[in-house]
Amino acid sequence: RHGMLTTCAAQWREGVAHAVIEGRRLPECSYLELRYEELVREPARAWKRVSRFLGIDDPAQGIQFLERGVVGDRAEHWRSVLTAEQMRVLESHIRPTLEFLGYEWR
Repeated sequence: RHGMLTTCAAQWREGVAHAVIEGRRLPECSYLELRYEELVREPARAWKRVSRFLGIDDPAQGIQFLERGVVGDRAEHWRSVLTAEQMRVLESHIRPTLEFLGYEWR
């Protein structure tokens, strides 16, 4: 009834909102929030942060894996491939969550 784009947007919104709200209620030692953009733009730095959080002493293998497989220019790709109409459809579903997380809509 709502179409695939709307369904995916609603699932993203609900999943992200639930994870963030519930995660932020946990003790700091139990929850780490990592932005996708941080992971794809600076995989070594992001993985070191994750490794410290998890208590991994030698993050080298994870860093090598990420540096081989992560494509850094994909973080904002969705904004450039969607049509104006698709962005209009998405706006009411994802804009509030994006802004709550500190992102700009456009």
